[in-house]
Amino acid sequence: MRLLAVRNIAAFAAGGDAETIPSPVDGVTYPMHPLVSTTMGMAAFDNLQFEDLRQVSPRRTARHCLFVVGPLGLLSGTGSPVNPTAVF
Repeated sequence: MRLLAVRNIAAFAAGGDAETIPSPVDGVTYPMHPLVSTTMGMAAFDNLQFEDLRQVSPRRTARHCLFVVGPLGLLSGTGSPVNPTAVF
């Protein structure tokens, strides 16, 4: 987490639920979400599906992409379904 903070990373995206199980923090079952979202102010994305991106990536000369996400505009919302897009 220090590495993410030092580099000013804006978002944390994972192919799973991104939690450390069992939790290393006493009394906190899922420490990653409060740390990333509340304390560090980062957007957190769980359970992303990377298979399509992995199949397209080798056919491209560029190995990097821009990750674009537009959440729903929910008043007082703390989460939203998104449609992430990779732009090469």
